[in-house]
Amino acid sequence: MKSYASIDWPADPLTLSAWENLDLHKSLRPEVVEGQLMIQPPRTADHQLKVMEVVQQLKESVGDGKEVTFGIAVVLERDPLTLRIPDVMVFRSEAVPDRSATSIDTSAVELVVEVAEIGSRSIDRVLKRHEYAVAGIPEYRVVDVQEQ
Repeated sequence: MKSYASIDWPADPLTLSAWENLDLHKSLRPEVVEGQLMIQPPRTADHQLKVMEVVQQLKESVGDGKEVTFGIAVVLERDPLTLRIPDVMVFRSEAVPDRSATSIDTSAVELVVEVAEIGSRSIDRVLKRHEYAVAGIPEYRVVDVQEQ
């Protein structure tokens, strides 16, 4: 098994500030659910190629004043912190004035897309759908890596 990080696992629920200061390998995706750190494994090449395909399709279709991105965290709840890193996200440009931010508030997000594959399908189709809906994100889509 490959080792990506050695971290002191937080005893207390994480805050946004503590999450921003985590020192982890860049290939890991540290999400937080109800204050608890959840490490997502590195993605497969098939997963990342599907993400790039979705990004390209969305960039061609979103209107002015909207941005398409990936790998940026969205804060779903602040206390206790729930923070996800969607595979793809569309947000309103004017709602995110700080382009150096590592996370975006849900109020700016218009669409989240998760690319499901083995090991993430039930989380993407059930849990994350619920979390994004409760957080007020108006649109959520799941694309399966095996779909053509």
